[in-house]
Amino acid sequence: MKIEFNNCAKAIRWILLHTRTELDFQNMREQLDVNYLYSGMFFVYASKELS
Repeated sequence: MKIEFNNCAKAIRWILLHTRTELDFQNMREQLDVNYLYSGMFFVYASKELS
């Protein structure tokens, strides 16, 4: 499921609230950064259980 955000702060807050481990957080944060770098938009792909 694609989850979009208006800005980086909201994205990071969502990631923080929906990840269980530091590794999960790092992976989602890296995904956010790469997606922004290539598309100019803040979004991540997450499983339905995280949303």
